Amino acid sequence: MRACHWLILALLLTNAASLYQLAHRTQPEQPASNTTTSTPQAVKATTAPAVQQPDTADKFGPIIARANGKPVRQFELLPYLHAIMPADDIGKLARYDDIPARYIEEAVRQYAVDSHIEDIAQRQGMADDIRLLATRQYAGRQLIRQQYLNSIRKQLVSEQQIQQQYNEMAEQLRQQTETHARHILLATKKEANIIRRALDEKKHSFDELAKLFSLDGATSYKGGDLDYHISGQLNPAFEREIAKLPLHTWSQPFQTPLGWHIAVVEDRRAAKVMPYEQAKPILRKQLEQQAVDQYLQKLTQQVGIKWQTMGGKTAPTPLAD
Repeated sequence: MRACHWLILALLLTNAASLYQLAHRTQPEQPASNTTTSTPQAVKATTAPAVQQPDTADKFGPIIARANGKPVRQFELLPYLHAIMPADDIGKLARYDDIPARYIEEAVRQYAVDSHIEDIAQRQGMADDIRLLATRQYAGRQLIRQQYLNSIRKQLVSEQQIQQQYNEMAEQLRQQTETHARHILLATKKEANIIRRALDEKKHSFDELAKLFSLDGATSYKGGDLDYHISGQLNPAFEREIAKLPLHTWSQPFQTPLGWHIAVVEDRRAAKVMPYEQAKPILRKQLEQQAVDQYLQKLTQQVGIKWQTMGGKTAPTPLAD
């Protein structure tokens, strides 16, 4: 999900004819004329004047602030805005100038501190550590990989494929039955017998007993309600037991790998099929991921790898010429 939010921010920065035009018509709300972070050696970040002409030749876009005299550009703030802003806020944005000033200011502060630390590390030679350089290369490749795959995934799945998948799944569902059940999960058979007697004596309702005693935290608060399910969605041993139950009849205590249960079936009906337009985004996501996996597998077979001899030893599985 967060990857999608990254793309939203990227689109916000490119929705004008050019970054130059974007900078001229988009200024953050209540821009701070001077923003200072209290860090060692006075790391200072100042917001650039609104009338400043951006250097559109720079690939990172117009300058919006300066940190220790160095320009801070729009695209350089993307990772910081992505990390700072709540997902819900990102989803509500329509353009860059909708980003609240507090987020931009905080992003600039964090960028300023990181830039300052990077300068210190470079002076001490830490930035040249080969392991760090290899890690930075790896991270960069992973980001490019993700961006590329996101750009092609929609091309890998057609509307016809989605419709066909929906038709096949809908046909399978129409042949199944949905069961609406409740249960009370207990640790021992003795406890289950006590609860079963309480039900027979009508001292408490099933709903009350489930809320008081059930060990299933996911359902106890709602009276043990498991909602509707089709075969294969619940524990197989549990499904076998409730399949035998008449409607509105409490089961005798029975055991599954989860513990001891008392269950009741409240309804059975033909499985409902989700409308196509509602199912379409779910199916598209599934089919796109399958297509991406197949695409990567194909690429793995296509790339040419030849193992080199290292230290007098060859790689574990050398390839023939």
